[in-house]
Amino acid sequence: MNNKKSKSIIRSIDFFLRGFAIGSVDVIPGISGGTIALMLGIYEKTINSIFNIEFGIINFILQKREKSLDHFNKLDWKFIICLTLGIITALFIGANLISTLLEKWPNELMSLFLGLILGSIVIPWTQIKKKTFSVHAILSISIALSFLILSISFSTNTDPHLLMIIFAGLLSVCAMILPGISGALILLMIGMYEITLNAVKNGNFIYLVLFFLGVCSGMVILIPILKWLFKKYREKILIILVGLMIGSSINLWPWKTSTNNFPKLPDEIHLLFISIVFIILGIIFSTLLRKIPHIIKSLTE
Repeated sequence: MNNKKSKSIIRSIDFFLRGFAIGSVDVIPGISGGTIALMLGIYEKTINSIFNIEFGIINFILQKREKSLDHFNKLDWKFIICLTLGIITALFIGANLISTLLEKWPNELMSLFLGLILGSIVIPWTQIKKKTFSVHAILSISIALSFLILSISFSTNTDPHLLMIIFAGLLSVCAMILPGISGALILLMIGMYEITLNAVKNGNFIYLVLFFLGVCSGMVILIPILKWLFKKYREKILIILVGLMIGSSINLWPWKTSTNNFPKLPDEIHLLFISIVFIILGIIFSTLLRKIPHIIKSLTE
């Protein structure tokens, strides 16, 4: 009995830490929580869980109790609760901690995240069985589109309309769910990043409720589409996700031109050396993170 309890606690901590990892990066422009979910091996499980929660609630409202129960019975509630608590905890801690770290060590932190992304690309890529010409063509197009979108310049919106706050929540959650597209970066591009970060820091209840309404709307729209696409065109979706991850990783390079936001080399060679060291550390850390689920599984079996 004690052995079962200890295994259950280990699994709960594992899910919480995975959620914390996802939430931590969701406040950083340039890196997606979806990427971390993919890296930690819980991306499809998370998509399926959100889908079943959504349609469980919708069927309950429509008084289709059997269908509602069918969706709810498919859920791993321990996974959902612990993952959600981890994400929420990280979002509130990360709003202060990550912004402080980015102010003090921006180049080092961005290089580390670049290494994390590069190290995690191998996960979806190895799941693509046949590397044909069409695979490489789709990959090239998705890399180019991702890079172009993330190179768009932005300005800050200090007094957004109420509908704009809802729209910002909708856009950001769609980006957070898709690996390679950062929800924080989308907020930055539409000028809503700083005001949203301040709302989390200061507990602006009205803003957060409106933003959450947008988040829920985005999830209702996107999750069923993603679930259907994964079922019908899994390999093609994985190719696009790899392209998005590669395209967004370019944006994490610490030094860019002031005119078109393109990557460039730093003026001093020692800065380049420091970045390379942190990129390598990120790749190593990414490899270790991929092994954690297997270690946890062996402890809980």
